[in-house]
Amino acid sequence: EQLTSRTAEHDLELSATKSTVTLFTPWSVQYGRLPPVLLEGAAIPQENHPKLLGVTWDPMFTFNKHATIVARKACSRLNILRALGDTSFGHDKECLTATFKSMIRPILDYAAPIVYPQYASSSLRRLQSIQNRALRFITGCHSASSVDHLHAETKILPVDRHLFLLS
Repeated sequence: EQLTSRTAEHDLELSATKSTVTLFTPWSVQYGRLPPVLLEGAAIPQENHPKLLGVTWDPMFTFNKHATIVARKACSRLNILRALGDTSFGHDKECLTATFKSMIRPILDYAAPIVYPQYASSSLRRLQSIQNRALRFITGCHSASSVDHLHAETKILPVDRHLFLLS
């Protein structure tokens, strides 16, 4: 059935060029089988990964693309820790930990109650890898050091436990 661009009750205006359609489904068979949706004769484009309030959604609620975007954004901020760790000003563990908690951790935490329960283990490993790199910059430990040691040294929980607590 075709949608109309104005409703009599609320004067809501819809634009086909500014709208998208996404089918959310748990069945992979239905993925990509969205019938065309028309608005005043114009087709509304299908968007498989809409971004709403900073969360990238996907049709099967796996949030893999969201985790990839979050990891890329957090990884770009690791350079801040690297730069501070090389100077005499911010080279102490407390300053670097505070920088991590204020600049990188919020990126990992954003929308945790929505996305964490649906994250695949591969997505959590990707985010944990970013956090491990940050903790290595903070502590000055080499890459072969134990991840448990990094968490104990910085008193920072692993990503999955932290997101579970937030959720």
